[in-house]
Amino acid sequence: MRGTPPVDQATLIVRSGLAIGRYLDPTVVAEVLGLSGGVEVPVVHVDDLHVVLLRAIQTGQTGELDVVAGSVNQTDLAAAFLGKPTKVGVTDTPGGFGWNARDTVEDFRAGAESHVMRQGKLVIRPGWIPLPSTIIEANAPATDDTELASANAERCGEFDGRVDPRFPVYSATNASEALPGALTPMTISVQLRALRAASAHIAALLGVGPITEREWASRVNSVFGHRIFLNASAGSIAGRKTPGWDEEAQNDQATFVPKGTNLLPLGLPEPDAKGVRKLKDTALLIGRFVALYRRFEHEVELLEGHERAEHLGAYEVAALSDVELSVRLRRAADRNAQAWMMAGMGVVLASATVTPIEKKHGREALSRLGIAAENLASAHSLNEVTAIGELLRSEPNALKRAAAGDVAGARAASAKVSAGLDHALAVVGHRGPGEGELINATFADRPELLLVSAAQSAQQPQRSSGPTSGPTLKGRNAARAARFIQLRERGRNIAVHWTNQVRLLVNEAGRRAASAGAFDRADDAFYLTLDELVAMPANASTIVARRRAERERLAALHLPAYFDGTWEPVAVAAHLAVGESLSGIAASPGVATGRVKLVRNPDEAELDIDEIMVAPVTDVGYTMLFAAAAAVVTDIGGVMSHAAIVAREFGIPCVVQTEAASTRLRNGQLIRVDGSAGTITVLED
Repeated sequence: MRGTPPVDQATLIVRSGLAIGRYLDPTVVAEVLGLSGGVEVPVVHVDDLHVVLLRAIQTGQTGELDVVAGSVNQTDLAAAFLGKPTKVGVTDTPGGFGWNARDTVEDFRAGAESHVMRQGKLVIRPGWIPLPSTIIEANAPATDDTELASANAERCGEFDGRVDPRFPVYSATNASEALPGALTPMTISVQLRALRAASAHIAALLGVGPITEREWASRVNSVFGHRIFLNASAGSIAGRKTPGWDEEAQNDQATFVPKGTNLLPLGLPEPDAKGVRKLKDTALLIGRFVALYRRFEHEVELLEGHERAEHLGAYEVAALSDVELSVRLRRAADRNAQAWMMAGMGVVLASATVTPIEKKHGREALSRLGIAAENLASAHSLNEVTAIGELLRSEPNALKRAAAGDVAGARAASAKVSAGLDHALAVVGHRGPGEGELINATFADRPELLLVSAAQSAQQPQRSSGPTSGPTLKGRNAARAARFIQLRERGRNIAVHWTNQVRLLVNEAGRRAASAGAFDRADDAFYLTLDELVAMPANASTIVARRRAERERLAALHLPAYFDGTWEPVAVAAHLAVGESLSGIAASPGVATGRVKLVRNPDEAELDIDEIMVAPVTDVGYTMLFAAAAAVVTDIGGVMSHAAIVAREFGIPCVVQTEAASTRLRNGQLIRVDGSAGTITVLED
């Protein structure tokens, strides 16, 4: 914005400071590093410059406008890029801006943290996981302009993906565990952006080639019928490329399409390198993975620290100005994407370390890795509920109120129970049923969920851990697999923290928009995309009404667990009769007999200790029910899914990926679950 154009009545002259922030431009970085030390540089955050320009366009503003947050010494700017201490003081945020000078520099530091400048190019440090610098286009054209097709033109939703015929097979497994059900547009907007950033980073790490890299970035995570699906065809190439993994293991641990499915009907999109080129590519790939393995725990700890430092509570969110709210929402979405990038890398690393254990000792060996439940982030909610339950055993007045979901009454009846609930909310308040969906409530929103589960735990007999398949595995490979499973769960926990931060900010933006009359209800915000919420369209109410109707229409359909090219709704099969069986993946060893308890909403479920929990899929919101379940059966999942990991650590049999257990079994049927063979048999109606 330099120079002075001729002025007339329709001209707006904008004089901008150096536009910086977490989105790094190599030209700007080079200018920062090339300036003389000690020079005072006027700066503005890129977000604020965008807001000012958008506002000027919308209002037809003319005249002259200075867009500067403040001046910063070049030495401090260079130090921020290099990760060194700076001396930028606290300043007031300029009127109408979201970032003051100090916070602008700190956001610049956040983007630079994972990068170095080499020969005029910004390069990601080996093993580091960066903040995303671009928004990846949904349904981007194939690099060679191959025509993309609809997977179901008749039932296609507004956000549905397109299918490249070279990568036609999609699976709901794993994706539906993190993001179950028909999702809201806001969740699709925020979470799909995060998943695409993760996939693009993994594809670049693997060096899969330009055609596959475009597929991984834009379509390996796609929406069909408002559900997230993972592209099994493109995923198989990750299995080929990842050291310690292979295509069979990738399918067994991530996508779970039937054996014999032709994942790449047109062959490999890019032929494997040969000769010297193959040796060079292999050496580079191994080097990148060695750096990642060495760095990963540091990355987890680093992002945990960022979350603690940048977290805003409900009162702090409410105190933000409208502009501050919009820019913090954008950054929270970026941090969410970075955290899901880390979680995605955790899945790859954990799966690659588990594969040698499975191949050598069999799948049941995963229950012998010796991971203590207290060290497993996905089990924290159960640990907290059990601890509160122990307190309630000796507090009958508090127990009665907890069982009724009376939070205030239980707190008043027992200071110990109140303190225990506070501790639980500090640990798992950001989590809850269907936690990847932004419109859903968390445990912090509904603490009665924890109390009711704790009361159920207190009123049931205590039981010892269930069977395992042998002694704890020893050795370096077993220790490494256990370590990376735990790191994977910690990474996922950080991602859910950021998902919840986005949730708080969207809720506040929705409340303000509803108060201003932009739409009827605060939760209408979840039927807009992130960009639409930041720059509200004039017809927001019309958009919201249309999208609510579309989500309801598609939610009524039963989508397949996987499809090849096109999908059709799945008809619900007849219930299993006595003597009939259902098969799935053996996820946790042991045999249990009990009555079926169908659980589609963990908020409303009560489980007796001899009942078998049958659910479409489980997440952290279901974890508390594992304390009572005799066994767990799910429609979707794999050996590294939430249900499998938690069941193994609490020693109960588990069968996953049955595809239809929640529709083919009836409440009250007596069944036998064989977690070693992967079978469910009906014994009695």
